[in-house]
Amino acid sequence: MSLEYKVYYLEENHFPAVASLYKEVFGRHISLSRLQARFDGSQFEKPLIALLAAAPDKSPAAFFALLPMRFEFNGQVFHGARAVDVMTHPDHRRQKLFTNLGLMARRRAEECGYDFLFTLPNEMARPIFKKALGWQTIQRLQRYQTDGANLPWAKTFSRKEEKGTAFPDGIRFIQASHPELLTSSRWPGFFEYKRASEDSRILTFLHGAAWLQLGLDLKIGDLAPFSPAKAPDLLREVAAFGRKCGCKKIWFESTPFEEAKTWFGPEWKSIKTSQVLALPLREGVPLERLFLTLADLDGF
Repeated sequence: MSLEYKVYYLEENHFPAVASLYKEVFGRHISLSRLQARFDGSQFEKPLIALLAAAPDKSPAAFFALLPMRFEFNGQVFHGARAVDVMTHPDHRRQKLFTNLGLMARRRAEECGYDFLFTLPNEMARPIFKKALGWQTIQRLQRYQTDGANLPWAKTFSRKEEKGTAFPDGIRFIQASHPELLTSSRWPGFFEYKRASEDSRILTFLHGAAWLQLGLDLKIGDLAPFSPAKAPDLLREVAAFGRKCGCKKIWFESTPFEEAKTWFGPEWKSIKTSQVLALPLREGVPLERLFLTLADLDGF
């Protein structure tokens, strides 16, 4: 990375620059309020690490962020950080900005006492994470998918419904976070963070609760059956709800878990999708047991 570039730890006055990078790199608009909710460091146990590289003319050139997450295995807490929003302006590529910001973020994570880093990169970023930064594939996400109704009137959640209007069969919104869904892998305030950043809601059904994003497809972010034996019944209720709403597909995505064999019946197709990459920062971190669901991902 040329010495002409300057690197800053993210502050609120940098949000317009980050928003402009989103537009240039991903072709989409992101509001300043959403960035503020996304990078509100007060909601995390460990420091949020976000680096912005600026060109000599002070225009934004690249960005690399590590979003803290908390995991528990056998009663032991591990602090992880997920690499998100890694992007380089098209005019500043081939300057090793991605690599250098990644190395700087790693050093800062080690100083802050993180146990490991992980990410779900796209095809363009994956080789840089693996070859230049030394991250390794530890798992593949598994998508469980079933057909919906594919009707032309598929809807999305609305404010009116959130205030208490019932869905078919008495299905209703939960107004606040649901403890069964906020697993130990997530930080306090995770649900509120998602509410601020994505159009997703938690609904109660006869056999449990489900965290859903409703659009052309019904995406299941997480499930909380009232008992493990009721999981297949809850999935049938969720699928029926998606079909009544006109969704084309109903799907759930996660890292592999043993219960999936009994949860998902023959009507659910199983498809391997994204690679999960990770980098341990100390010995003894059980990365093979890292469990993520669709709710943990940026697309939800």
